[in-house]
Amino acid sequence: MRDEKITLVLSAAKELSCVARALGIPTRNLIGSRYRNYHMWGVDEYMDAPRVADAYAEIDSAPLREITAPYDSHMQYRETFMKSMRLRVALRRMGETALRHLYWRLRRYEKGRQYFMRDEVLFHWRVWRANRKLTGRAATQLDALSGKPFVLFPLHAEPESSLQVASPEYLVQLSAITSLARDLPAGYYLAVKETYQTYGRRPADFYDQIREFKNVVLLDMLELGLEVVRRAEAVATITGTAGFEAALLGKPVTSFGRHNQYNVLPHVTVVDREEALAPALRAALIGGIDRECALRNGARFLQAVLDNSFGMAAYDINDPETVPEDILEAACDRLAGSLEISSARPMASVG
Repeated sequence: MRDEKITLVLSAAKELSCVARALGIPTRNLIGSRYRNYHMWGVDEYMDAPRVADAYAEIDSAPLREITAPYDSHMQYRETFMKSMRLRVALRRMGETALRHLYWRLRRYEKGRQYFMRDEVLFHWRVWRANRKLTGRAATQLDALSGKPFVLFPLHAEPESSLQVASPEYLVQLSAITSLARDLPAGYYLAVKETYQTYGRRPADFYDQIREFKNVVLLDMLELGLEVVRRAEAVATITGTAGFEAALLGKPVTSFGRHNQYNVLPHVTVVDREEALAPALRAALIGGIDRECALRNGARFLQAVLDNSFGMAAYDINDPETVPEDILEAACDRLAGSLEISSARPMASVG
């Protein structure tokens, strides 16, 4: 980067971000704004966008926007996921994987010796079996919690940059669940909800460990996260979108992650010490918050997010190679604005 006089790094992973930061070179990563199909430019590997916090502090009031559905890419991926749950899909993928391995071995490819065919074939079966265990009668339905106060804890995919990279200070989910189950006030439940991206990839006893807690339930994976947030008394999360949605809806949030953009909101409590968790939960659930004030602050924060985002309404995550020209122009304009550079200044980039 020194030799080439690089002045901007795009799509930087952890290692490259650290090197660029040490050299004083700015980085920009395209991240979802978690609202509809808006996106923005983050400034580091933590997916932070300081301009959002700055804008939030400057906004006195903003209109209350109704959040009717999860962000677009989530719904697009959900549609793909629903199609993959069928048994015939699992059997077809098992056959395709076996044939692929046989082809590698016949051609004497190196990867034919490096990958374990049995494990890869059985992975598709584990995925289908996990679907059976986490949906329908095998899981707790949201309606079953009617009249029972609960806190939502959404599980994160693992391994995943939005967890291990974005929250290096706290990244063990079973530890978070254990602490929450221990410190929840009497009469409250912890509702744990799995994410689509990780089903079938967890250790064999992962869900059994969660079910051992008497005040913890595993929700049906197909329940819409946004609807669960609406019914929850509060949300506890590491870096999840559920924390963002709850913050906008004026719900108290317990945040284990220290780099979440929504941590700036007064009704979001960052827990950076184990002994701070119990008081935070009591304050959120028993002490209560000013819901009207929280809603207004949530509206201000969403406005700040939109002011620093650009729309990608025509973009479909299932067709990533197709990006309309107007989206590219909007992305470049917002990128230039985030850097506050003049058009006369030359710039090289690496991505």
